[in-house]
Amino acid sequence: MNMHPLRTALLSASLVILSAPSGPVLADDAEIYTNTRDLPPESQPLVMFSLDYRPNLGSTVCTQGECQFLVDAGVLEAKDSYTFFDMLR
Repeated sequence: MNMHPLRTALLSASLVILSAPSGPVLADDAEIYTNTRDLPPESQPLVMFSLDYRPNLGSTVCTQGECQFLVDAGVLEAKDSYTFFDMLR
């Protein structure tokens, strides 16, 4: 049986569409943010905070007053220069 490539592609696509589940598809990790009406009250979003520790933690980030706004805000202590580790901390 020698089928035309377009016919084969259309037949394959229709089989995929017909075999797909009908109705909305829900994912357990995303519906907590988008569909809050059907969730139990104890279901809370989880937040993951990740720091990227690279070998250049000792590299200089800013010098000569470039980070002065962070010193003025009380985020950093006054120093001559700041490293990546200072910023992460």
